[in-house]
Amino acid sequence: MLASGDTLREAMATSGSFDPGQVLRTPIATFYVDQLVKARENDAASLAPSIALAANARSIAPSVEVPVVGQTFPYLDPAIWAALDALGPDEIVAETVYTTILERVAPELLTIPVCDTVTPQDGRVTSFDALRPVFEDYLLDPTNPLQDLIDTDRVVELISDPDRPAEAVRTLYDLLGTAIWLGQDEQELRIHRADEMDVRGVFSPLDYREAVLLGDEALLPKADPSVRHRTTDQVLDNYLKLDKTGHHLKPDARILAVIPYYEAESYLDAAVDSLVKQTRPLQGIVVIDDCSSTTPLGVMEKFPQVTLLRSEENSGPFRLIQEVIDNTDYDAYLFEDSDDWSAPNRLEVLLDLATRTGKELIGSQGHRLIVNENEVVLYQHPLNPELTFQTTPKSKPVHHPTSLVTRDLIQRTGGFATGLPFSGDTEFLRRAATIGPIANTAEFIYVYRTRSDSLTGSEETGIHTAIRRDLWAIQHPRAQWIADRANADLGPILAPMAVTSPAVLTHLAGPALLGIDGRSWPNGVDAPLPDLGPVKRASSRRKASGQPPHPVFVIGAPRSGTSILALALAQLPVFKLTLDPTWLTNLSSALHIAFASVEEGDTVNDLEIKRIDTEQFAAHFGAAAHDLLLRGIDPAIAAPFEDERLRQLRTQVKSNATRVLAEGEKLAEHGFDLYRLFPHAKFIHVIRDPDDVVAAHQKDRRMLYRSRFVYMDEERAYDRWIEAVQAARELEIGLGAGKVMRIEQSALIDDPETTLRHVLAFIGEAFDPVILRPFA
Repeated sequence: MLASGDTLREAMATSGSFDPGQVLRTPIATFYVDQLVKARENDAASLAPSIALAANARSIAPSVEVPVVGQTFPYLDPAIWAALDALGPDEIVAETVYTTILERVAPELLTIPVCDTVTPQDGRVTSFDALRPVFEDYLLDPTNPLQDLIDTDRVVELISDPDRPAEAVRTLYDLLGTAIWLGQDEQELRIHRADEMDVRGVFSPLDYREAVLLGDEALLPKADPSVRHRTTDQVLDNYLKLDKTGHHLKPDARILAVIPYYEAESYLDAAVDSLVKQTRPLQGIVVIDDCSSTTPLGVMEKFPQVTLLRSEENSGPFRLIQEVIDNTDYDAYLFEDSDDWSAPNRLEVLLDLATRTGKELIGSQGHRLIVNENEVVLYQHPLNPELTFQTTPKSKPVHHPTSLVTRDLIQRTGGFATGLPFSGDTEFLRRAATIGPIANTAEFIYVYRTRSDSLTGSEETGIHTAIRRDLWAIQHPRAQWIADRANADLGPILAPMAVTSPAVLTHLAGPALLGIDGRSWPNGVDAPLPDLGPVKRASSRRKASGQPPHPVFVIGAPRSGTSILALALAQLPVFKLTLDPTWLTNLSSALHIAFASVEEGDTVNDLEIKRIDTEQFAAHFGAAAHDLLLRGIDPAIAAPFEDERLRQLRTQVKSNATRVLAEGEKLAEHGFDLYRLFPHAKFIHVIRDPDDVVAAHQKDRRMLYRSRFVYMDEERAYDRWIEAVQAARELEIGLGAGKVMRIEQSALIDDPETTLRHVLAFIGEAFDPVILRPFA
């Protein structure tokens, strides 16, 4: 029999017999003993078995069995007492409660044999390391009320120590049961606690939705109580796969392109057309209509090879994407927004990098088309996003719509946060980066439209709205938490931030998709599967024609429309768009200086003997630079000291282009230098009314959205316009109308097809409707 009063308190506190792992905080241990003493003094025999941890072998902790947690740990929030007291008699039966919890959130634990005496051979001991991610996920969750009970550092020490005492293992299992009980079944209490800790959102509600958190209730999917908690589902199903080894894509991988769609009919044609025309064919393309007011059947009639699905309710893109992924069996998924489009070789470039490096998620660089401004800027991302996530956890180093992602990584990570109507892409990437190798190609192979009526631009859900800021206030601490756990080797956070019931999709048009059982999906669709045989390679690439380089340079003042014209022309496969041609002008100047020093030499040299003059000298190196831009490094002449990582990241996909296209605000003043390098070049001068140019520089910086065309004061804006136009005019006079063409920006915007036909005739290229994509 136990003694009572101060003697018992001192004896138990000293021996720690009720806490063999020594994990309770000292005030909690003292209070626990006080409660036990009081119970003994009051002869409360009915409470003794629970409080003294004399439960049966299957039970984990007294607080799981009956609502004595309110008596044992009354320092907890009184709301816990109320929640536990509200349980009916049938719900507080020990085995029923415990088994019900584990069947839902941790069924693997039910298979572990246990006995009263813990030995090194006990199933709880031998299985501990395999289930370590589960312990970390629950016992170290900062929002779980269990943190009020335990010494977290001591728990971390026990979890990490392979030589932990066998008796301590049972303590950890006791804590796990308590954490599951307090953390999974008392969602509102966890939310309340997260508010107090100022770490709101670092948990994954089973079904919880709040207007302040996610905005208008009407924007959210309906709750489904049958949805299982995805945190433990994924951890338990995948704990053996958390070693960053995933599915290595092969050249013949089956790829499905996925386009979530909502109210973007005027742009959808370009998006789908760009995927249909990929040089490396896809094994399927699916458009998922998020319950738009008008289903895009008219557009899809042009693409009978593309599948069209429709959601029964509007719920955001990530719920739709995940439903398709859950029910199809492709090796990887190529994402694209319905108002964007891809370069013809996008999949070929991404898949080439994936097969050579083993990366499971690969994004790309792109051009951002600012629709309201009729301007185009570069949209760049780091080549090593893994490092960026480590140094800046709150960043977004991969643009989701540009990415190719393996199915294995998506499912291994836990999938997309289907309960988020927006920002689910970044939330997914931050989790995926902890277990899957990711990268960005250096190639600019994606065009991203920024428009005021899109999900990221509208007044309701745009990136400048309060609802976005509220969501970021939750996501950013969670991102830091994920990074901190990864840096501490505590295991990844695989739980999506919010999940909801599966979307209900209806097949409207196009072929069926490859289901997870090898059959057609959706079930019951009569349309046959597309040809899923060996990948048919694109036709052989065109070789250099042997003609001298004849690039095209678009010149003009900033904000005059040069960027959108260049992007339009770049849609022709004959052109390779150069991102920054400044180095070309520098090369021209350097060559001129080098040749002058040769001419002034006292001795006869080879160039003089061969009768090579300055212009021929420059044109020769211009041809080499032109070929380098089109075809990249020749491996036969590459430097032997090349950085291996850069070599791997460099694309090995050769372009069909035969002409270089460049645009930049300083090209006009260097026009004659460029002409020295490329004597067969053509120049297009885009001119805009100076008052309009100056006004464009005065607009709200927010409207420019990361544009290089930043705010400029009025006087400086006029000066830049005068300088650029004067330089272009001098080039027109010096080279003549056969080399330099002038067009009005207003004509280009008001009637792009007519204007572009004139431009194409001037540069000697046939009209192709793809050049109208930027003007949709």
